[in-house]
Amino acid sequence: MEIDIRKIEHNTRCIAAHVHRSGGTIFGVTKVFGGNPTIARAMIEGGVDGLADSRLVNIRRMRASGIDVPMLLVRSPLLSEVDQVVAQATTSLNSEKEVLVALSTASLAQGVTHQVILMTDLGDGREGVDPLALKDLVDHAQSLAGLTVAGIGVNLACFSGVIPTITHMEQLIALADTCGLRGQAMVLSGGNSSALPLLFTSTDDTSRMHCINHWRIGESIFFGWDILTKEPLKGCYGSACILLAEVIELQLKPSITGKISWQAIVALGTQEIGTGMVTPVLSDLVVVGVSSDHLALAVPCEGVIQVGDILQFYLDYPSLMATATCPYVVFRYVKKLSNCL
Repeated sequence: MEIDIRKIEHNTRCIAAHVHRSGGTIFGVTKVFGGNPTIARAMIEGGVDGLADSRLVNIRRMRASGIDVPMLLVRSPLLSEVDQVVAQATTSLNSEKEVLVALSTASLAQGVTHQVILMTDLGDGREGVDPLALKDLVDHAQSLAGLTVAGIGVNLACFSGVIPTITHMEQLIALADTCGLRGQAMVLSGGNSSALPLLFTSTDDTSRMHCINHWRIGESIFFGWDILTKEPLKGCYGSACILLAEVIELQLKPSITGKISWQAIVALGTQEIGTGMVTPVLSDLVVVGVSSDHLALAVPCEGVIQVGDILQFYLDYPSLMATATCPYVVFRYVKKLSNCL
């Protein structure tokens, strides 16, 4: 996989500028690359205020490489890992009272204060308590020594596909009022990549988006797009990550219609790309199938490609996540930034 560090830095800088102009902070989500320190440093160079990951092992990896910025654990802490959560992460997202008690005990034992963002569910169906139960959770967390309630948050468009709207953000703002958290420099963490278009297109009518002051951004940094429409975000680069794979076979094959046509096999399969999709950069080629170790391409005519050619592929988010954490894939870091936006 060829990774353009300058494009990642540029996209981070562009998105961070929007967030900072609105008065918010931005945490770069590194989970798709398994907490890769090179990627993390590119995000830091691009202006993130901290880093976020869903796996504690990834946070440890970044800490071990010497990265010393605020770290956010974006998956609810495992009870079995609370000691390490407190030791490695500045802040964690939480929705369970039992876990909060365990974090409190671990914080007191280590002589530190751990910040928590308490999550509510506004319809996506993933993590978070019912909005009516949020104040009780806030009161519970505020009663525990060793913890500081940094604020509240919500996650959208990651489970049931609920698209973030201004209404969702206004609900989160209203919940902060209900919980007595407004006016205390509290975090309102309503922004992941799916909500960025609300910020990029913010007008006087949507200025309450500026109350959403904590953003967790990963996919839009790597792809430079609106993750819902796949349309480019203004000023951002696409194709920061390109997958390269070698042609290992080129043969005439019968299709299901009986027509004989050229087919190429590439040394690439679901072990590398998981359940995701890849698209050949060379538009004459079309993916017709994939197995665990082989990806088949329809080739329009003889001479377009040859055995031994290295083909380039665009990725989607699931294929990037699989590829970036696959032990069979080698990373090549480049600094091009020459392609058009």
